[in-house]
Amino acid sequence: MTTTYDDKLVPLGIEGLDDILGGGVRRGSIILVAGSPGSGKTSFAARFIYEGLARGEPGIYLSFNEYREEFLENMSQLGLDFEAYEKQGKFMFLEALNINDEEAATATLESLLSTIDAIGAKRLAVDTITSILRVLGSDQRARELLHSLFIHHVKRREVTTVLTAELPVGSSRLGYGIEEFVVDGLIMLKTGFSGDKIIRTMEILKMRGHGATLARLTYAIVPGKVIAVRTPPKISNIPAPSEVLRFKLSVANMSYSVSLPRGSQILVSIHPALDPLTILLGLACNTEADPPVKVLYRSFSRSPDEVRWVLRRLGCSNPSVEVARISSVNPTIYSATKLAMHSIEEDLRVMPDVVVVDGIKQAFWLSGEMDVGIREHFNNIQHRRIHGITGVYVYSATLRELVNTYPLYDIYDAIFYIAPRRINDPLYIDIKTLKLRYSAPSRHVTLPVSSIIGALYSNDAAEG
Repeated sequence: MTTTYDDKLVPLGIEGLDDILGGGVRRGSIILVAGSPGSGKTSFAARFIYEGLARGEPGIYLSFNEYREEFLENMSQLGLDFEAYEKQGKFMFLEALNINDEEAATATLESLLSTIDAIGAKRLAVDTITSILRVLGSDQRARELLHSLFIHHVKRREVTTVLTAELPVGSSRLGYGIEEFVVDGLIMLKTGFSGDKIIRTMEILKMRGHGATLARLTYAIVPGKVIAVRTPPKISNIPAPSEVLRFKLSVANMSYSVSLPRGSQILVSIHPALDPLTILLGLACNTEADPPVKVLYRSFSRSPDEVRWVLRRLGCSNPSVEVARISSVNPTIYSATKLAMHSIEEDLRVMPDVVVVDGIKQAFWLSGEMDVGIREHFNNIQHRRIHGITGVYVYSATLRELVNTYPLYDIYDAIFYIAPRRINDPLYIDIKTLKLRYSAPSRHVTLPVSSIIGALYSNDAAEG
């Protein structure tokens, strides 16, 4: 879905944040980004400049902390090639590492104006003004100098500026008072820990001319995007049901059919006595999809090689169900929010018809943030609905546990429960339809396990 923004706004280049701000900030704005060491201030400022360069807006980066070579190397690792724009004369990196007194600070800032005029800069980043403030010493003198430079000169040239500032550890204020009178926007970047995982939050404390609906956002530092903000999807963007996907399971002279709109979200709960991977793949191998579907299989507990091994042992050859990608993610590595961001980004890269998420229970518990994990799972479900990606979520639980304790039970469009059953001696599975949002639940079906995954344990099964 295309979003139209006011062309008078300047995008910051921070994914998610620009959406919250309706497209960006007013041209000529001065935005202060404050944070503790390692919070991503430099990355934020660099991404802001790079966004302008990509849009044909020359930019300047004035650094009091880094040498040019160090900056270029660090940004290259994040996917930002500043050197290419530098060669074109559109980008200038200014070093100011040896500023020791007010005279030197004043001279540096005055020469900055000349450089702005020389290249016709439209964007400016100063990293960090804390260095200037420390040299000037007096808060009053700092306010006078910064007000003169940025309000009377930079702002009047309609140069949009991002200033960074160090936030003392444990403090919620800068301590210089500049946020009240110089800047148009104030953004705080904070880092904390949940267990052994870093949690990053962005607080929009001031944004002149904007009615930001969210004041606190979660973000991550990732290559390419550099900084990505997690924003809740808009429920109003979910399209009405249209194309129908039809699935027909045929096993041992029995069949079971279900039709669901594209973009439906399906919970498949499998009794703990059964292995979810083998049961699910065994069923998929015997299911005809109309139209054919491309599948992304994501597991939080099994490796891609193990999934491929099971598919080979099952002798699976189903032209209507193509497993286009298999990925595995260890949920203990990421925070719940970053795990959710990683998952939806992969979905949008692959753009499958169906994404299967195997091990949703592990993802909830092992991320260490149960409540946050449930919230982010809800958001990803809505993202997939918006993009027309059908989601299949595999959860290991008894029926009692599923009904009584499973969170978000009501948000799925369909819920199936699979459990083992002995008939005489052979083992069967019961597939029960507990919920179908757009039609009455169909009958349940009982299928012999040997017909679904028997090849997996056969001595003459092909190893591939």
